[in-house]
Amino acid sequence: MSIKIETKIDALDKKFEAKIDALDKKFEAKFEKVEERLNSLEIKQTKLTEKS
Repeated sequence: MSIKIETKIDALDKKFEAKIDALDKKFEAKFEKVEERLNSLEIKQTKLTEKS
């Protein structure tokens, strides 16, 4: 019985690890998009400042 429990725990551990990795990648991708957008806005602001 102990071996079955350990096997289930290992399986759950791997499952949660995979979910955490997926969330981490998803967050990283969203963060990169936000960073790109911020850079784009900074460039636009610089161009507007130069025109005035």
